[in-house]
Amino acid sequence: MARSVTAVITRENLSDKVPMYTVPAKNTAEIHMIYILATAGNEDADLYWYDSHTTTEYPLAHAKTLQATNGEYLLLKDLQIDLKENDVIRVKNSGTSSTITYIVTMELKPSLATQFHS
Repeated sequence: MARSVTAVITRENLSDKVPMYTVPAKNTAEIHMIYILATAGNEDADLYWYDSHTTTEYPLAHAKTLQATNGEYLLLKDLQIDLKENDVIRVKNSGTSSTITYIVTMELKPSLATQFHS
């Protein structure tokens, strides 16, 4: 049975890339919405997908110079990005003088498994 999951992380004055959400074992996730909001400062914000099966990282979203004073944000909706178990969503602010909140909404489903009986 599928269930909706929302992952949220706020990065304040930090520029290192960090994990936001890891797809649990024996599950898949389908991203439907990405929302990135600056609440302080004026910096870039990046969201990445790390494919654990191929050990490859892909950029999903880049919000250029979000200005909190103008209420700027990036909203991507009606998406269909499929992640597998142990895949990771990562985030990174471009500098150390901002507060940026990342919100990702997805549908989590148990993986289909094949069982073999002798």
